[in-house]
Amino acid sequence: MRIRPLTVLIALFALTALTGCGFKPLYAESSPTAAYLDGIRVELGQGRAAYLMGLALEERLPDPGPQPRYELKTEVLTSRFSTALTIDDVAARIRMTATTTYALYDLRTGLKLTDGLANGDSTFDVPPDPYAATRADQDATERAVELSADTLISKLVRYFSEAERLEAERSARLGAPAAAGAGDSAPSSGL
Repeated sequence: MRIRPLTVLIALFALTALTGCGFKPLYAESSPTAAYLDGIRVELGQGRAAYLMGLALEERLPDPGPQPRYELKTEVLTSRFSTALTIDDVAARIRMTATTTYALYDLRTGLKLTDGLANGDSTFDVPPDPYAATRADQDATERAVELSADTLISKLVRYFSEAERLEAERSARLGAPAAAGAGDSAPSSGL
């Protein structure tokens, strides 16, 4: 296969544009939000979906260390909906939904900082073989839980980012310096 010079030129231009735009993820290692994510201990519910959520969050969150600052309590429920039927009224395609109910607590004060729902969806075709159908269902569950974990992390990052912004605004109005760092105090935004 021959690579066209124009394709290479466009790719190089795109890479150059991305490096020069100043994009920085909210939870990059050097961001203040990353310090908040560092101290989160996760408490899981029961069942396979909760176990999968634990694995997904373990991949996405750093180790909280011996003295975590926050506790994230989670419960995961999965549901299945037929989205296509065969002529015999047998499910041919299924939509799997993983709904994670979460609450984040400050371990120093015991206060609930934020809570909510994080959803993840996945679909799969139902194969005629029972073993293959079971495996397809398990794969869809894993994908839905991983998407739910991604949504949950995004919501936590958004919470910490907004709380930090509100704290900085409050400090500016009062004429006091903003909080020194994520490990020093919890966001007190009341979100």
